[in-house]
Amino acid sequence: MRLEVPRDCGTFMNRVTVLAVPKLRKSFMKAAIYLRETKCNAILIPVPRTLQRFIEEYVLGAPYELLVEKIRSSKLISEPLAPWTHIIEPLLRALREMKHKPKQLDIFCYRDPNYEENSAETAVKISTLTFNVGSTGKIDLEPWRELLESELPVEAEALERETSFTVDVVKDYSDTVFLSGVSGGPILKRLRTAGYDVQLEYIDLPYYFTPLQILRNEVRLESKGRLLTEDRMEELIQEHVDYMREYILKSSDLDEAYLRWIARYKSRFILEDITENA
Repeated sequence: MRLEVPRDCGTFMNRVTVLAVPKLRKSFMKAAIYLRETKCNAILIPVPRTLQRFIEEYVLGAPYELLVEKIRSSKLISEPLAPWTHIIEPLLRALREMKHKPKQLDIFCYRDPNYEENSAETAVKISTLTFNVGSTGKIDLEPWRELLESELPVEAEALERETSFTVDVVKDYSDTVFLSGVSGGPILKRLRTAGYDVQLEYIDLPYYFTPLQILRNEVRLESKGRLLTEDRMEELIQEHVDYMREYILKSSDLDEAYLRWIARYKSRFILEDITENA
């Protein structure tokens, strides 16, 4: 769902819109439509900063195939490249179209490259833990808890670096759009603390968190004092294993897997309204 709001960039100085976008191709397609209708003069996109030069070359006219090949050759994307480009392609094509319109528009990659690499390593470890549960039918909570808790300080440090970079950018632009992940709350709070007029908008509501996303949220809340029982952890881990086995491995892409999953199982989960998880 695209929320309709006034977008007269002359109304405020240094206004920022945080646009929360799930990591799905259909969501990035909707985000692309949203961006085409804005009057912003700066956009920050969830791409590692090390790819800034490649993205600039593409939006200024280089072929898309050349962009993909340069990213592949550089090895600057730690996750599998084909799924990553499949998801983000609609956004990149929209940015190229917008860049050639007669208005100022600057585009910035903001993701912390060290965090991206760490996230890829964590994903491999989670895949190993998932395989172990699927093959043995047994859940050892300790390595799951240790891994997910180890993410928290790394995530916090990356957020601080990304926030610092973002503040340095938005101070020079009257109207900026910041594309966050599914939860835009953390960057929203930090930008408001820095004194900017910030609003949070969502793409694709309602959004149902996957079992692993819920587990990560609950581990994060546990670090702040909320109880997370072993039974609850086991439940979410098993749901994650089932999601991977029955949907990810049997679908052509993440969008198909997610849509098949919510069509069958959304009634089994509480609707995780992302405004409550921001």
